[in-house]
Amino acid sequence: CSFCVIPKIRGRLRSRPLEEVVAESKDLLALGKRELVLVAQDLGLYGVDAGSSLAELLRELDRLEGDFLLRLMYLNPGGLSERLVRLMASLDHLAPYLHVPVQHASERVLRAMRRAGGKKAVLNLLRWRERYLPDFFLRTEVMVGFPGEEESDFQELLSLVRSGEFQRIAVFAYSPEEPAPAARWEQVPREVKEERREVAEAEAWSAQVRAQEGLVGKRVLVIYDPQAPRTAFDAPEVDFGVRLTRRPSNPLHPAEVLGVLEDGDLLAEPT
Repeated sequence: CSFCVIPKIRGRLRSRPLEEVVAESKDLLALGKRELVLVAQDLGLYGVDAGSSLAELLRELDRLEGDFLLRLMYLNPGGLSERLVRLMASLDHLAPYLHVPVQHASERVLRAMRRAGGKKAVLNLLRWRERYLPDFFLRTEVMVGFPGEEESDFQELLSLVRSGEFQRIAVFAYSPEEPAPAARWEQVPREVKEERREVAEAEAWSAQVRAQEGLVGKRVLVIYDPQAPRTAFDAPEVDFGVRLTRRPSNPLHPAEVLGVLEDGDLLAEPT
């Protein structure tokens, strides 16, 4: 992407061997872990440098024995395909959650960002989620104040944030980082970026609270960690938590959502 310096720092994408990932996963499950989180700079490109694929890895991990969840973090929209999303719908262990950073909603801005697939990739993501994964929560990140972003572009982004298509949303203001190309372009004034960030954060919070309220009265799967219990709709350390009326009998346990707390966390009773 035109704003990213990670490839300059870390080099080209390199995939860990599939057999190594599967073996480590087996070891973690044997130690009693109940959630496996796959994360990468671009998880959708896993294996393209090693003759395998994310689809192949997911099939192998889903075959592992035990009661566990598999969580996917950082799937860029341009790296998704309908076939891959359809495969996800068939997996037994996949958490109902995908982390897909879209960055923006304006085709003009996405093109300037050099985001693979542009707006079409974002719209495909939403269409495939509705068709194959309707009960999944989507986590995303959006960026305001990218060089050249006009008010109309920002309003387009706000419309996407308000739409309810994403249930977990983080907002960032663009920060120029050399030697990324965008750092040398004409910048949006700092005060404009900060104002847009505040507006977008408020809208993102409202969208997330609505998503939480939509869970009230429903049964959800809880991942019980005594320090930070959360639902299957929440990744560790970055999303919401859940306050339980009593300790569940299993690390993965269903609970009925009773309400939403002031900080956005859920109140739930194990069932």
